Parts: sequence; structure tokens; C-alpha cells
Amino acid sequence: MTLRRRSFWQLPALLFLGLIILGGVGFALYTFGTEDRPAPGGAITEGVVGSPSSLNPLLAAFNDVDKDLTSLLFAGLTRLGPDGSIEPDLADSWEISEDGKTYVFHIRTDVKWHDGHPLVPEDVVFTFRLLQSKNLPTNPDITALWQKVRVEQEGAESVRFTLGQPFAPFLSYTTVGILPQHLLPDVRPADMPRAAFNANPVGNGPFIIKRVALDEVRLEANQLYHGGRPLLDSITFKFLKDDKALAAALNTHQVDAGLLRSSAGREALALAQQNPDMVLRDVPRVSYSLLFLNTQSPLFQDKLVRQAIAYGIDKQALVEDVVDSMGVVANSPIPPDTWAYNPEIKHNSYDPERAAELLDESGWKHNAKGVREKDGVPLKFVLLTNDDKVRVIIAEYLVRSFRELGMDVETQASGPAGLIQNFLLPRKYQAILYGLDPGYDPDLYPIWHSSQSSGPGLNVAAYANPELDTLLEQARTSTDLERRRDLYWQSQALFAEEVPSILLYYPLYTYVQHRRINGVSLGILFDTSSRFSNVKDWYLQTQRVWKR
Repeated sequence: MTLRRRSFWQLPALLFLGLIILGGVGFALYTFGTEDRPAPGGAITEGVVGSPSSLNPLLAAFNDVDKDLTSLLFAGLTRLGPDGSIEPDLADSWEISEDGKTYVFHIRTDVKWHDGHPLVPEDVVFTFRLLQSKNLPTNPDITALWQKVRVEQEGAESVRFTLGQPFAPFLSYTTVGILPQHLLPDVRPADMPRAAFNANPVGNGPFIIKRVALDEVRLEANQLYHGGRPLLDSITFKFLKDDKALAAALNTHQVDAGLLRSSAGREALALAQQNPDMVLRDVPRVSYSLLFLNTQSPLFQDKLVRQAIAYGIDKQALVEDVVDSMGVVANSPIPPDTWAYNPEIKHNSYDPERAAELLDESGWKHNAKGVREKDGVPLKFVLLTNDDKVRVIIAEYLVRSFRELGMDVETQASGPAGLIQNFLLPRKYQAILYGLDPGYDPDLYPIWHSSQSSGPGLNVAAYANPELDTLLEQARTSTDLERRRDLYWQSQALFAEEVPSILLYYPLYTYVQHRRINGVSLGILFDTSSRFSNVKDWYLQTQRVWKR
């Protein structure tokens, strides 16, 4: 009886033990054999400073909010990679002729407009012929470039562009969003700003416009997007007056994310202290603040004087103390993190003793009043800038630095338009504190080639150097990316040695986002819309799946 009773109870116990073992094995398999992966769903609100005027990529050049929205609504033949290199988008490939004058783009056949119509090469031809019209109210420099290009369809799936001469930066101009010809067949270029299309556009990008109001626009995921459906269901853009209003909206969770400019550094710092749920990321901008030196001026024709000025400025202190650390010290006209940047170039770091030695070597000696002079002429000049509050403060900082070197410098401020038209473009100045946005391509020709040092050219420093000219000419005509990189590396090394002007800092913006938003990848900002470069991969939700 005892043996039988023991056998009767032993079987359930063994079964129970087996279940425990199986459960443990199952739990281990689930825990170590599965992983969380992004899942579709959810909505976010992005705060932006300003408001849209035209949701048309051809008209968005001068409005950051327009650029933000059109970057999500429209796609171009190509797009910018994280380092500024050109990647395929609506075109899956292209060929460039040996002479660098002909580009043939092969259009994807799986692209749909938001209304379901297929994208065709005729749409591409239509868009760029619009850009060729002098009656289209857009950036005149863009129009001037496209007027020199012949655009024509080639076969059923390709478009050919023929240039008058080789121009390597051309690919960066093909990133502009393409328009649907079937919805704009009768709109004249001059009437484009008044087209109803601009308020409720049909694009081909990752998001579709769903609701338009005075204070916000709502976008929903494009289920047919050729790059794959975005994980977020929707993004609502809320329009705010200024950076202070954006900071407040972030602080009170009215919006989930937003880009604060350098002028909002203090608000961003306050957010970090008050909102542990917010993540702050400093994002560099492809632009820089610099001190233009007019090399036609007798004072700045001597390279040693220009070098001395560079050594005499404590750029790191300027960034930390004057612009609230909302910048990164600049040493090259090609910003870091871009494909053509040379990380090995010489840095003219702060060294007042070396600055004094160079001034002595160039013949500028201290007189009895402590001011340097040469042949009885004092080292004296006027530093101009615009009336922007931050620039005025920077100018005052620079003046103090120059006076410590024995230079007699005073500062004057002017309105931005007057500064450009009356002083900068006519080269009627000695030194000017200003900013530059080099654009998508690292082409330095427009700013530093000697042919651009007079008239409407943008070489406002009037700098001329035959060696640099040759490098820049070759770099803008070569279609070999590695060859271009090598030429720009040499150009940057020469720039650092010659110091045609003094680079100060690259501005930093601060992107603030709620911690629940995942997948955001921020590289350098070629413009504000660059923060959305991988927006289709942003996500709020996850799901547990078996590992592959």
C-alpha cells in the first residue's frame, strides 16, 4: 500500500517539475532569443519658430519652416547623406560622362505621388524647366545655374542634363523636391506663389499633409513611400513666435521636440535643469562666423599680420564666454563632419606671444603710447559689423584682444542691408565681422577664388592666390570624389597658412526632444530640415520579436 501510494503521488510531482523546467527554458528562450524592435504607431508634435508661407519646394529657399515641411512632403532625385555626400532618392542611379558635362539619371519605377499617380520622368523635366524660368520668384542664383543646363527626357525612365562646362557641385542641386506635373500643368512660373497647390500640396515624400490651420500643420505617414512607411503615424508642427516661446512650449510639454537656435542657449540650459524627461543634443550647423580682412588694405596685405591676428584671438574663450558655448571653434572654411574636411590642418590656436613676435617681425613696433606703428603709420583700423546684439558683443571682445596686441581698433555697427551693400560688396572696409553659409557642397570657388574678388563676386576679402585658384578650379571640375577630397584637403592647408580671413566658430543649435522619441539620428545641419534626414526611422513604440 505504501509503495503504491508513493507511486500515485510521484507522477504529478514529476509532471509539475517538468512544467517548471519547460517554463524556465521557455522564459530563457524568450528572454535571450527575442529583442525589442521599433514598431509602427504614435504621434509627436514638433515646435518650430515662424510659420509657413508656401509648401512648395521651389519656393522654400528663404523660409526655414517651409524647408522643414517640404523636406517631409517631397523628395528629390538625390538627397544629402550625413556628411553632405550625395545619395540616391527618386533616382536609383546615374552616370556622368567622361568630360563631366552630361548627367543621366534613372528614375525609380515604384514611386507614387500622394494621390496615387505614378511619378514619371516628365515630372522631373517639368520641375527643372520651372526652375529655369526667370519669372519664378525663387533664389536667383539657383535660376541662373539651371538656365545654363539643358534638361530632356531620355527613354521611358531617364532624364538627361547637359551642362555647358564641367561643374562638380551640380549633383547637390538635384536634391530639390520634384513637383507633380499632372496637378500643375497650366500654372505659369510667375503665378506659382499664388497657386492653391502651395497650401495643400501633393508630394512624394515620407509624409502626407492632412490638416492645415493657422497655428499648426498635421502630417500623416505615407503608406506608399518608396523608402518604406515611416514608423510614426503622424507629426504635428506647431508654429511659435520665437525661441523663447519654443523653449516655454518644450518646458510645459506643449510640444515634444524643437530646434533651439544659438540665441536660445540660456533657455536650452534651463530646460536641461527643469525637465529630466527631455534630451538635449548640440547640433553643428554648416555655417561659420568669421572676421573678413580686406586684403586690398595695406594693413592686411602682409600674411604675418593676418597670422598675428589669428594667434591673438582666444576663440575658445569667445565660444565659452561670449556665445554661451553655443559654438565650436572654427579652423577651416569646410566644416568638420563633412566629407571634404581635412582633420590634419594647422590650427592657429591662441598664442599672444607668437602674435607679438609676428608683428615685430613684420616691422610693427610699439611706440611710446603702446600702439604699434610702422614707418610712422599706426596699426589702426575700424571693425564693422551689423547691429545684431550677439555680433556687437563679439566685436567688442575682438577689439579688446586686438588692443592687447598694441592695435588701435574701434568698432562700428550698421544695419545688415547697409553693411552688405555699402561696405562688404564694394570692399569699402578694413575688417568686418559677419557670417557665411557655404551651402551643401564644399565648393570654395565663389568665396575665395581671385576671379570673384571684384564686382558682384563673393570674394569680399579680395584675396588672390594663384596656387589656391588652381586647386579650386580643379576641385569644381573633377567628378572623381576622391580627387576632389584631396584638392580640398590641400586648399584647407593653404588657407590655414595664408589666413585670408579669420574663422571664429561654427554655431551650435540645440535639438530638444522628449525621451520617449527614439531613433533620432542627428548629424551636421546643412539647413534646419537636416534634422529630419532619418525621420522615417523615428519611433515611439516597440514590439518583442525573435532574433534573426
